Amino acid sequence: GYFQSLFSCIGSLLANLNVKNLVLPAAEGAESIWTKKFGFNKLSDEE
Repeated sequence: GYFQSLFSCIGSLLANLNVKNLVLPAAEGAESIWTKKFGFNKLSDEE
């Protein structure tokens, strides 16, 4: 839908700006949405 298109455009823009990591705070309950639906990875404490 529209959100996927927007998300794709934002991803392309960030790639063009050479953004390597995007850190987003997320509530514990929302973590699975970011990792499973959108493909984000959880950072380790060292990162």
